[in-house]
Amino acid sequence: MEVATRMARTEMGVPEIDAGHEKIACILERVATVAQAGDPGRMLEALGELKTASETHFRVEEEWMAAINYGGLAEHKILHDNEIARISDLMGRITGGGMRPSPRQTLPFAIWFREHLRTADLDLAEAIRSHRRKAGAPAAGAVTRGRGPDAGR
Repeated sequence: MEVATRMARTEMGVPEIDAGHEKIACILERVATVAQAGDPGRMLEALGELKTASETHFRVEEEWMAAINYGGLAEHKILHDNEIARISDLMGRITGGGMRPSPRQTLPFAIWFREHLRTADLDLAEAIRSHRRKAGAPAAGAVTRGRGPDAGR
């Protein structure tokens, strides 16, 4: 889990996206800690927090992609949707009583997060920085931290 959270703390140069990654990394650490304890109620709470934070962050990224006419929007959105579905699926299995929380269940989320940052999000961050340069906007901070390109409109 630590590798994924270290990756999230590597800034991509887009404060709005960096803030979302940091929040998700912190929640992933909490999910891993709660999974160690094996308490289904606490695990569901932590996974619910992960799902909500991910949905919010993914929406910010998708707003950016639409705003800059990013060519990989459809594929990137599928990655997001699939990850939300995986979180929901695990929540459903725990709720149904068929699965007890364990650290092994959290590893796929950390791996996905790390790889998503290293590939799809790195490409997106470069596209946003390039868009800002072309538009004459500052490299960072042109948008309210933690919100998409339409913040404040």
